[in-house]
Amino acid sequence: DVESQVDRMLQSLQGEFSGMQQKIQHQVQYTQEQASERTRKVEDSLVTVCGANGVFRPGEKVSIERFRSQKFLLREKGSGTREEFDSAARVAGFSVEPLWESTSTSALVNAAIHGLGIAVLPRRMILEPLEKGLIVQFEVEGIDLRRRFMIVHHKNKYLSASAQNFIDLCRNYELDYPIPNHRRFR
Repeated sequence: DVESQVDRMLQSLQGEFSGMQQKIQHQVQYTQEQASERTRKVEDSLVTVCGANGVFRPGEKVSIERFRSQKFLLREKGSGTREEFDSAARVAGFSVEPLWESTSTSALVNAAIHGLGIAVLPRRMILEPLEKGLIVQFEVEGIDLRRRFMIVHHKNKYLSASAQNFIDLCRNYELDYPIPNHRRFR
């Protein structure tokens, strides 16, 4: 019956270990939260675009059904832009398999200009082709493509002048570099 005693001891130790592990994880998480300073500062949005002669008109509101039936030109998996779009699509109840993936915003814009599909890209990155009328922005009903960037750092650690300058740049970015609000972009 030594075997059953060993089994009971092992089960008891596993239970104790599991409880200690949960306490340690909670304490680490609590400590990280207490030690972090978080500031939400920069906001941006992804926009849906197609070529000027594409299927959608500037500012047109498109249903999710019509939107998801298009050929998609997207950033590569793992990019922040792609993750944001995939997340927004999941929340809206669908997913897409892109026709084309690229690490290059310019390549995706050029593909959209030439009618290969629609692209979902950061608005700040495509202002010039929008201004020139090479691509048009349209809206999709029921999808939120706004992004919020957080500045996170340990509040009790020394920040070098370069690090502090970077944080200040991020905090003031929208004021220093506002997006033009031209009606034809919307």
